[in-house]
Amino acid sequence: MPGKVALPATAGEAVNPARYVPIDAVRELLADRNANLATMRESDAVQRVDTALRTGHITPAMKDWAKALCMQDSASFDTFISKSPAPYAHLHGRLIIGQPPGHDAKYATASEDEATICAQLGLKPDALRP
Repeated sequence: MPGKVALPATAGEAVNPARYVPIDAVRELLADRNANLATMRESDAVQRVDTALRTGHITPAMKDWAKALCMQDSASFDTFISKSPAPYAHLHGRLIIGQPPGHDAKYATASEDEATICAQLGLKPDALRP
């Protein structure tokens, strides 16, 4: 008959409303789940990039790029790190303030070339010193 909904033949085939959830609740649950996954992914990427920075695989200037790569394609980030020989490991933790290592008294006075340049420019011999 037109306009009528067919009822299930037996009670076992009846629709159980307790087994269904409103679509808004499902959307909210999925949004919350996706937000949690994104936060976890970002946290993991930050930790992995910080480790790569500490071990000398990347420089501070590469940090944003490395984080973006790690979040987008962690396998590519892992490949990059595994193939990188940690060329910047010697830089970690070093902050150079003042004179460079190996600076000694022989550099405290102007060299002959510096003295000549200063004389030509009319400057004091130590004017080129920082």
